[in-house]
Amino acid sequence: MFTSRLGFVVLVLGVIYIVTFGRIIPNSTGTVLVYFLLLPAFFYSARNAAKGDAQSLREGSDAKPISFVFKPEEAKHLSSVFKDLNEKGQLWLLTQTADQYYVFYQPQSEEKELPYATMYEISRSDISLVQVELQNIPK
Repeated sequence: MFTSRLGFVVLVLGVIYIVTFGRIIPNSTGTVLVYFLLLPAFFYSARNAAKGDAQSLREGSDAKPISFVFKPEEAKHLSSVFKDLNEKGQLWLLTQTADQYYVFYQPQSEEKELPYATMYEISRSDISLVQVELQNIPK
């Protein structure tokens, strides 16, 4: 998402530079002037794209729903809140490593501000089965 927007901006600004300033001001002073004019455009474009990407990540738009089946001896030690979220399929995969799953729960909100999310760290050795839902993507 970010790279496509940035690439488009670079392409447009490059074309503007070549067509306009390359012919009007062909000396090095003109080139420096153009770079100083382009710097704010790159900055604001990159900042807006980064804000959008960060908000998308924080909203969990790329996260996949996940649920676990725990080993009986480990299931006894889980909190009732976590068990309930797991059973209802309200946990989302943040990332995973060779020996851990990192999942989060974030309640839905209609306010402008995102609600606090709760993150859980689950050891693979405590799990019997993991179910991750993947999006259906047309061919």
